[in-house]
Amino acid sequence: MRSVASPGLSPADRSAALDMVAEQLAETKVELAGIAGGQLPAAVRDGGLAGGLVHAADTARKTGLRVELSVAVPEPIDDDAAAAVYFCCSEALQNVAKYARARSVSIQVRGEAGRVEFVVTDDGAGFDPVTGGDSLGGLRGLDDRASLLGGRIAVDSAPGRGTRVRGSIPAASSAVPAASAGIAANGDAS
Repeated sequence: MRSVASPGLSPADRSAALDMVAEQLAETKVELAGIAGGQLPAAVRDGGLAGGLVHAADTARKTGLRVELSVAVPEPIDDDAAAAVYFCCSEALQNVAKYARARSVSIQVRGEAGRVEFVVTDDGAGFDPVTGGDSLGGLRGLDDRASLLGGRIAVDSAPGRGTRVRGSIPAASSAVPAASAGIAANGDAS
């Protein structure tokens, strides 16, 4: 194995950086195991839905993306609803950072009539949601997560026009059969 020297870092600094990365990986492994076991993500457990979304937005900002976040949800909401909204918004935000070639993104979350409504809008490249393909199933996963709680999402996008992911999830969980509605392409989520 060949060692690659990092310019400007002493061997002690490199060792400290590697130790920090190892610690973060260990924490991430514990966090993922908890989530797989049905536990809320730490950011949501510690700060509620708003705190979790602030954490997700701060992480996205580290990529250079401008993130505007507005959360107006009467707390507390059901843990399942909070987790679903958090995962839908954070997955949409990750998609923007990875694929959209966007400069900015807006996340708006609000409680209304027993539901949590969310909209994630970017100024990126956009795509055709009907033919654009979702080879990794990210959009399908968002819809599955929302549908399991009686919610839904819609994706509005076109090449060169950016993308808007809208969703609505009941504030109190009421699991529904898995055979519920699919993703609405350029449809209405309200």
